[in-house]
Amino acid sequence: MATEPMINGTSYSWSQIEIHFSNITRPFSGVSNIDYADEMKSEFNFGANNLPVSRGHGNVVASGSITLHMEDIEALRGNILSGRLQDLGEFDVTVSFVHPDTSRIVTHTLKNCFLNENGVSVGQDDTNIEKQLNLNPSHILWNDSLIVGLGIV
Repeated sequence: MATEPMINGTSYSWSQIEIHFSNITRPFSGVSNIDYADEMKSEFNFGANNLPVSRGHGNVVASGSITLHMEDIEALRGNILSGRLQDLGEFDVTVSFVHPDTSRIVTHTLKNCFLNENGVSVGQDDTNIEKQLNLNPSHILWNDSLIVGLGIV
């Protein structure tokens, strides 16, 4: 099937992204990076000869991180009595992309995230203080119709 060239079209880009934590009411504006993925263990099973006879699949492990500006980190800390990000508890991170031409919304949800670190990293001549935080999600919903554990849509 031949595809038509895209003329004066727009692709998904950083400017269309919106990120929410489920336990924080406002979206974050000081996000400079978000990175997430899941990986499923997959390996060959061998039998009577030296060639694989089947493939086995194991657990799916999700990972993710977010880089926040100091203003957003301090806003997070302001919601926690101790000020320790570890005391925020579990939360979901929703990442939505709105396509500017079609208005189609793509949403990914990082489930049961937990921040296991707290701190600041700043150096001489920094004009913007930011920190990368590991999100430690239990799993990722890549669309709303996923049946967890089965991967069926």
